Amino acid sequence: MIPLLLLMGCVAGYSLFLWRCRAAWKKGQRNLATVPHAFTSVSVLLPVRNESNSLQNTLSCLTTLDYPAKAVEFIVIDDHSDDDTVSVVEAFIKKFPELMITLLRSAESVGKKGALETGVRAAKHEIIVTTDGDVRFGSQWLWKLVEILQPGTLVCGPVLLKSAAQPTVLRRVVLLESIGLSMIAAAGIIQRSPYFCNGANMAFYKTDFERLGGYADASGQLTGDDTALLLKYPPERLSFAFHHDCTVTAEPAATLSEFVYQRQRWASKVPFTLTRSTLFAAILAWLAHAALLTALVACLSGLLAPVVLMAAVALKVVIEYVVLKAGGDFFRERISFIVLLAVQPIYWMAIVLIGLLAVFVPYRWKGRVSNT
Repeated sequence: MIPLLLLMGCVAGYSLFLWRCRAAWKKGQRNLATVPHAFTSVSVLLPVRNESNSLQNTLSCLTTLDYPAKAVEFIVIDDHSDDDTVSVVEAFIKKFPELMITLLRSAESVGKKGALETGVRAAKHEIIVTTDGDVRFGSQWLWKLVEILQPGTLVCGPVLLKSAAQPTVLRRVVLLESIGLSMIAAAGIIQRSPYFCNGANMAFYKTDFERLGGYADASGQLTGDDTALLLKYPPERLSFAFHHDCTVTAEPAATLSEFVYQRQRWASKVPFTLTRSTLFAAILAWLAHAALLTALVACLSGLLAPVVLMAAVALKVVIEYVVLKAGGDFFRERISFIVLLAVQPIYWMAIVLIGLLAVFVPYRWKGRVSNT
């Protein structure tokens, strides 16, 4: 009886958490406030490291932005790349001299945080927008993101892992996951109990960044620059960009090892952002998937009636589908119930394993190894 109650309790708690995220997501869409204004001067920062294979796509997006070229500067900060990243940027600058693009080298410190701080110091304009060197965005992205930003606030935008290639089952699963993560990030902001955000799509004021101390508290870690800055702002000064045109997309991990390291890097943010909300969400998600995985093993061993596991899975999958459907409608992506159901056992194992790896095992990211 006790194992049964624990299983259903974990799954029910996780499902309730997702349902509340959906409610907050809907509320945020209804209450999004924008203030139309003239084109404001903006500094767009692109910290890059070993991005030669993907950077060209990102740079090409700069040429399509519906924003006056004279009102925006692009600062590419190279974080000690050891591939052809710098050559790609230099060639692009020569090809498009009408764009104000500056290439800097992050010389003072190693890591994305150091690169971003180098970019902020060099920025000529008060409004700062950060993105990455492996993303794509539409022509309205910058305009819509800046339209939401107000003095003293930080705006976070949605980031989807969506492949430009023909979608496979794995790519669809990764897309579903990124939709869910964007919804959870938005829900935390709307509920004024922020969980995390993605630095590939953020906007803030330079004076606020300097006043809050930048990334000083997050130095020494390979990840967490975005969430560290997010948590420095009062919750009421945070906004989420509930506009489809604000979406940034990135290619999903190309290999299994890259997938694991990427999720491990995301999960490793939790120990350095131990707010009650992030800790609660992380533990609840891990326990729910660990309970389901344990129940599956118990069913295969004849220790638990299959109907119990089926009931728990049904509750979880139905709630997940309804929640993701709300996100899919916003992002204009189809949500497949069949795919969501079929990958459940694999996803349980991935969540449990990556959660353990994030705590006990270093990960690799762009040629660097994290601290244990």
